[in-house]
Amino acid sequence: MSPQGFRFTWLCELLETLDAARRERCLTSNRNVNLDIKYTTDWFDEYNGLIPRHGPAAVAFLSCLLPERLPKRSYSMQEASLANVWARIRRLPAASVKRLKAWKSAETDLATTIEQVFADFDDNIDVYNGPVTLEEIDQTLFQLAANSAFSSPEIRKYQNNQTHSDVLAPVVRRLKSSEAKWFVRMILKRYTPVQLPERTVLRSFHFLLPHIIVVRNSIESAVDVLTLKELQGIPSNPSPADESWILRLCAHYITPGIGAMISRTPFVKARTIKHCCNEARNRMMSVERKYDGEYCQVHIDLTKEPPSQIQIFSKSGKDSTRDRIRLLSALRKGLRIGEPECAFARNCIVEGELLVYDRSARSILPFHTIRKHILHGGKLLGTDMDSPRKPDEQLMFVFYDILFLDDTALSQKPHHDRRQRLEQIVRTEEGESQLAYRQVINFRSSDARRGLLDVFAHAIRHRWEGLVLKGCDDPYFSFLHSQSVIKLKKDYIKGCGDAVDLCIIGGRRDPSIVEELQLGSLSWTTFYIACLENKEEVRRFDVKPIFRILQTVSSHGVPKEDILHLNAQGQMHRVPFANSIDHFTVWPDSKEMKGMRAPSELFKVPFVVEVMGAGFERPQDARHMVPRFPRVIKVHSDRPFTETSSFEEVQKHSEN
Repeated sequence: MSPQGFRFTWLCELLETLDAARRERCLTSNRNVNLDIKYTTDWFDEYNGLIPRHGPAAVAFLSCLLPERLPKRSYSMQEASLANVWARIRRLPAASVKRLKAWKSAETDLATTIEQVFADFDDNIDVYNGPVTLEEIDQTLFQLAANSAFSSPEIRKYQNNQTHSDVLAPVVRRLKSSEAKWFVRMILKRYTPVQLPERTVLRSFHFLLPHIIVVRNSIESAVDVLTLKELQGIPSNPSPADESWILRLCAHYITPGIGAMISRTPFVKARTIKHCCNEARNRMMSVERKYDGEYCQVHIDLTKEPPSQIQIFSKSGKDSTRDRIRLLSALRKGLRIGEPECAFARNCIVEGELLVYDRSARSILPFHTIRKHILHGGKLLGTDMDSPRKPDEQLMFVFYDILFLDDTALSQKPHHDRRQRLEQIVRTEEGESQLAYRQVINFRSSDARRGLLDVFAHAIRHRWEGLVLKGCDDPYFSFLHSQSVIKLKKDYIKGCGDAVDLCIIGGRRDPSIVEELQLGSLSWTTFYIACLENKEEVRRFDVKPIFRILQTVSSHGVPKEDILHLNAQGQMHRVPFANSIDHFTVWPDSKEMKGMRAPSELFKVPFVVEVMGAGFERPQDARHMVPRFPRVIKVHSDRPFTETSSFEEVQKHSEN
């Protein structure tokens, strides 16, 4: 490694190369060449001798390459605050500040706007303190995270009284405009439109790292394993012939540990019953109920004092113990912690789902009720329009796997063995703790398909979220081979989800999504789904329509061909956004629009679309229901908007 550390400008070289590769990809004659992998591998080869592979410098290196892998950190900075802070640090003249703050209406994202504005001042950067290193950047971002209320507790304990400007200034003043662009994207935790190939990055850093990150799903913990004295002499990139025996030799050291989240097992989405049966591949499968709650991986360490014995990781990998403090009682009762009957002596790691239980109705409540019981950065979010938490509501936990027990890793044991161990340590208490419901189906049997259909029909009748199928003989993960878990939900199957005809009445453009889609120039990438408030009056008396915006849908919920269609046809009907235009009025309830950016433009003639959802949910700070995980299935060019569902009809549909 360089005596001064690994320079940020070297990382920017890779990012600029990958950015250029997006355009090159469209021109290359060999579409089978993955340019991202090629250029990333070449970059690692070029700087191989300078890359730190152990200790804090290695953590900083990987943290800067993979900023999305830092769930414990929250920087509490979005585009608007970043623009203000950048202008303040660089003491921009008024004209430049105006250009910078106009980024929303520009054809580019904030990062590119910063590059364009700062290019005029590249001769004024601080050159006396030397080039910026990744270690400096990581220390800066760590302090930024420490000062955020939304970061994990182990980071928050390093907070100080510095402002965002105080923390960032020593780095920002030394960055050229092209480097500032990537630093902004690093703070936003996404290099979009560039995407570093994660597995290539991990493997190029050290061939063991993709395996370690499975059992230690944090950069810090994974680097700790590589820093073990027994592994420091292992070559980072041995010959392919040597890899398998070295991996077997090192497997003893690649084990889970209390306090480091284990990566979740991969899964496939079953698109049909036949597809599900094919994916089962003649295995004996544990067919389990998929609960509509929040995933938790719980680490128990009985060697600590009671307040610190339980650590709860959310799906993102963040330590969310403080925010889920109301769950601790259910976990203690379910695992009999502090009781003579507790079935383990030192530690364990279990997986399950956090749910809300109604004691009076003796039933599990819908997903949206969870937000009344858990915190985010010590605060309740999105509950302004919810009813108060009822005395009969309580958090419960459904256990469905155990991965570690009394210093012994169970993650490579067969699922049926893990289930037996789980049944031994969990005590069932109504409304507080229970084991996941399951049935075992042998997919070698000729009646397996019928058995699966019966369970799936039962799930639909009882409004379960779906099913999860796990191989009874499969480990949670394996270094040598793996079989995926299968998820089966009705909205995965064409024509089986909750479909409703609604309208798209407006849109806005996100420059980063335009770059990501690579569909050419687009006027809109996010579309606003709405329904009529006065459908009957419009049909009977031809009054002015009133539309209520329900939600937005973007590139992940609209097929590319429909995005192009909406952009082409929308040109003829576009008008600037206003609460009322000649053709219709937008429902003016500002409380229910809180947190949703307004569309930049409206369509005088709304598009009629078929929207598919995974059931319905109540949005934050709202009283009404909307389709959950909405996807546009079809744009109907032959239907008037008066034939779409009204607001009242959508609410009734959600009750069925």
